[in-house]
Amino acid sequence: MNQRQFNNRLENRGYEMLGSGMYSKVWGKPGSSKVIKVGATSDSWLTYIVWAMSKGYVSNHAPRVDSFKVNGQEGYFVAVMERLRRLNTENCELMRELTPNTREITGDVLEWKTFSKDFTAQFGRYNDLHEGNWLQRANGELVLTDPLSTQQQLTPDRYKSQPKKSASSLRNDPALVWC
Repeated sequence: MNQRQFNNRLENRGYEMLGSGMYSKVWGKPGSSKVIKVGATSDSWLTYIVWAMSKGYVSNHAPRVDSFKVNGQEGYFVAVMERLRRLNTENCELMRELTPNTREITGDVLEWKTFSKDFTAQFGRYNDLHEGNWLQRANGELVLTDPLSTQQQLTPDRYKSQPKKSASSLRNDPALVWC
């Protein structure tokens, strides 16, 4: 099943598209605390979330991701993650303080100082920090959701698309058992 077919399946099962970007769509059901993000493996979100997981920032400044799977042959991923909300006025002000020019994150806000330093060290100062890439949790905590746009080459190799195997090469694959 390819990415388009997977998205169609979600829609046919009553999921509503809550948002979309260049490489992905976010789906949810009314009243659910979880959403499903479906995106291309070239989507830089995958790079960001793998980095955030490795640094312990998931659930703290980055979205909490409960699980994700990558379909390398078809070139897409599916992530189950927390449902976030639009920013309130207070968090809009905090976001503007953190990202005065939408390209870089500052270390001026104490609770974001370490994250800002680590993020800049990893991804540099040319990012996608516009208002649409900031959301908040139900408790009001600010979350940076999808801050990269030009970092696709950093997607870890194990999550990049793999060339599709032909049926004849699959028959010869010793890792597969044919009945």
